[in-house]
Amino acid sequence: MRYLVKLTPLDSFFFGSESKYKKKKNEKGELLEDYEADYFQKSLRFPQQTTLLGVLRYHILQQNRWLCTAEKPKLSNAAQNAIGRFSFSMKHDNSFGYIESISPVRIINDEGIMYSPNAKYLIIAEKEEEGNKVKFVDTITLTDINSKNNIGNVQHLTLKGYDEKEGLSDFLTCNEETSILNYNKVFIANEQIGITKAKDGQADDKAFYKQTSYKLKSGYSFAFYAELNNQFKPQNGLVRMGAEKSPFKISFDPIIENKTSNTSVPQLSDGEEYCLTFIADTYIENKEKFDTAIRNSSLSIINTLPFRFFNNGKAHYDISERSDRYNLVQRGSVAYFSDRQSLEQLIKLIEDHKKFVKIGYNQFNISTQKIN
Repeated sequence: MRYLVKLTPLDSFFFGSESKYKKKKNEKGELLEDYEADYFQKSLRFPQQTTLLGVLRYHILQQNRWLCTAEKPKLSNAAQNAIGRFSFSMKHDNSFGYIESISPVRIINDEGIMYSPNAKYLIIAEKEEEGNKVKFVDTITLTDINSKNNIGNVQHLTLKGYDEKEGLSDFLTCNEETSILNYNKVFIANEQIGITKAKDGQADDKAFYKQTSYKLKSGYSFAFYAELNNQFKPQNGLVRMGAEKSPFKISFDPIIENKTSNTSVPQLSDGEEYCLTFIADTYIENKEKFDTAIRNSSLSIINTLPFRFFNNGKAHYDISERSDRYNLVQRGSVAYFSDRQSLEQLIKLIEDHKKFVKIGYNQFNISTQKIN
């Protein structure tokens, strides 16, 4: 059964990003990782997909009263079958019991309109003084550029209307693509400056810090789709997530709706290019093949971000059980291709990682766009 899952924060929240670590050696000369204090800590706006997976697994245990206790420190076989024996892992089979798959997280308002981070080719041309309707610049154009190799002028795809001083646009957009939301219309930043004194009075690397957490404005929630086994009948409730274990209301609405991504490759017409948009953060293992695929593109805007997860089967996790660090292609990145073969090489690299696809990573859309 497919559900629309909504998570509404009851207070501020902090979704951790990659912490800073430094290399140390132990007495045997073995290389270790040690935490290095980060004095300026800023929450991510969106939770990681692995966080959403953990919330669902926890909610299943909570609803069925299967949570571990001091008297019962281990999960029963029934509980392990319901949520899977391990959390997300690169090593184990990612079977999560009742949870069949989840989609990328988005923002939803009280009217049911869903917003996602924008594709980076979208550049605003005009904006209404009132409301959030916009017109976008015609996206790509062929421009004559002077070759540095003195071989004369060559043509190259560029983003029409792009201003280096302004940089790329950063906002939320819905499927209508003419309606946008600036992040400050949804997220409220909450800054906190703190001083922690060590018990022995000695200097503490973590004593001074500035932390930025977020709240969502009234009328907005996080939302994603979840395919759940029919054996599980989810109930609304309260869950906690994030570094501060912030409280969220969780609700489940059964739906019948087609999937939102379009991964079929259409036919190109004259004067068109294929456009692949990453609509979720994406893991690609073979960096060499990915670099080759991007070099074969006509134009690409690729951002990356660091990624770690907790890789055990416990209900509560310890920092020492974090995974290795990976780099993901960031949601909103785009790549244009003039030929189908080069596009399909990139698609194969994205779809190779079914483990990531299953929990809402490695999702993309394919479209065609006219070259002006």
